[in-house]
Amino acid sequence: MPYGSNSGAETVSFTSDGGFVVGGFVNSVDGVSGINFKSSGQVTDATPFIGKISAADAAGSSAPSSFEWTYTKTGEEYMGSAKALRIDSSDNVYSVVGTMATAVKLSSSGSETWVTGQLDAGV
Repeated sequence: MPYGSNSGAETVSFTSDGGFVVGGFVNSVDGVSGINFKSSGQVTDATPFIGKISAADAAGSSAPSSFEWTYTKTGEEYMGSAKALRIDSSDNVYSVVGTMATAVKLSSSGSETWVTGQLDAGV
């Protein structure tokens, strides 16, 4: 991920056009020098990140250097990582973000369609 050493990818799903969407986290918390982890391995003190790699970049002979679109969810209640990424037949993206397990739906262009309240999923 192009956000330096304090970022990471944790989930990936392929899109119908031959590209893929990756989910994970970036460190964008002011005053925090690194990512913290719970004893269970969950990321804390990070911003959930989802990004789309285009089909052309995915098919290229070198690693992609940019995203077609990116999505982050900010706010203390969303801190953590993007996990459990799923893509439907229309390339809408579904993910659980943050340590409080909030579900989000993104359109195929990366726009937020909806966000649920916190789920009781123990993510």
